[in-house]
Amino acid sequence: MQMEEKNPANEEQTRLLKKQLFYMRIQTAACLILTGAVLVVVLRVLPGMTQALDQTNAVLADAQEAIADFQEVSENVNELVNTGSLAVGQTMEKIDQMDIERLNEAIADLNRVIEPLAEFFGRFQ
Repeated sequence: MQMEEKNPANEEQTRLLKKQLFYMRIQTAACLILTGAVLVVVLRVLPGMTQALDQTNAVLADAQEAIADFQEVSENVNELVNTGSLAVGQTMEKIDQMDIERLNEAIADLNRVIEPLAEFFGRFQ
């Protein structure tokens, strides 16, 4: 057989290979277009995403500061309550130690002393 003779099977193979080459070129072009589109989207979206992440980090930092401040305020309130309850306890102890009967007697004695003075000054009005 000579090389110049074309076999119908060879012609069919050549036609199919050309068809396959055509579709491979279409597939390659589609992949390039898709890759370019993805790159464009990423380049457009990425700056916005980094800005959003920066803002999120700032908000989280502010939230952490607020939580720390709240914890400090809570500790101060607890300390104030403890101090107040200690003062109330001491006051109650002092009230318990007071002799109420002697206090009432002292008030009655003071009232007896002031009553004549009140009558005396009441005459000048």
